[in-house]
Amino acid sequence: MASTLPMVVIAFVLAQANLAVHGRVTDSTGALLSGVEVLVTNLQARRIPRLTMSGDSGEYSVNGLAAGRYRVTTYLSGVTSDSVEINLTEAGPDTVDFTLKVVPVSECPAILCETDPAERILSKMWGFPMQRLAVAPGNAKSRADQLRKQAITKQMHALGKAAIPALILALQDPDVQMRRNAGLLLMDLAAGISAEAQPALDISESLPRLMVALKDTDEEVRALAAQSIGYIGPAAKKALPALRDALNDSGDDVRRLALAAIRKIEKP
Repeated sequence: MASTLPMVVIAFVLAQANLAVHGRVTDSTGALLSGVEVLVTNLQARRIPRLTMSGDSGEYSVNGLAAGRYRVTTYLSGVTSDSVEINLTEAGPDTVDFTLKVVPVSECPAILCETDPAERILSKMWGFPMQRLAVAPGNAKSRADQLRKQAITKQMHALGKAAIPALILALQDPDVQMRRNAGLLLMDLAAGISAEAQPALDISESLPRLMVALKDTDEEVRALAAQSIGYIGPAAKKALPALRDALNDSGDDVRRLALAAIRKIEKP
């Protein structure tokens, strides 16, 4: 008897030295399925997983992946779930299609939902800048993006200190936008900044990684690291040498925020 279960077809392509996962989600009749969550997890390096959803055309895409072993997990609430491990190599062909067998489930599969809650939230930030920008009147997309930023920030605040290890991990990510987002969220947690008033959190456990981030190749990451260290206050004394080095940074904001951090740490 022919299976009535949906299937997922995934293609892997190489473009501009970056590997990408592209896929289309259909059922056995060929009908396109939208709203299917697709989580791509690096099995060789500790990284924030990447989460996306299939669109109205049933297609999804995750770009900028390094060569290596990955787990691709698909899930549609109450309907489908499947997971497959794949090897991405730069020497591979331009397109390789995979058909994944899936099974009906009544709840979120363990592989997907046992992901650390903070990492799962951060996985929604791929390619999405968390920086706050003014919203022009009548700009529906900007307003939607702003609400998305507020929701992510609120969720991370709700996790409290449990969110910090994932942010430390994200601050080491090869993707510069993820590092920027991590720096911004750490600063938000330390300052109690969000759409709603939140208590400031002690983020001192992130200090060693923030000190490394002061040497990041990206100026915005360096500036956010300096600002976050400043919010730690006197407990960040061991960062003073790194902050003094940052006073010679090529970036105006980095120098300004490093000086402000030094003053906060050394305040009587």
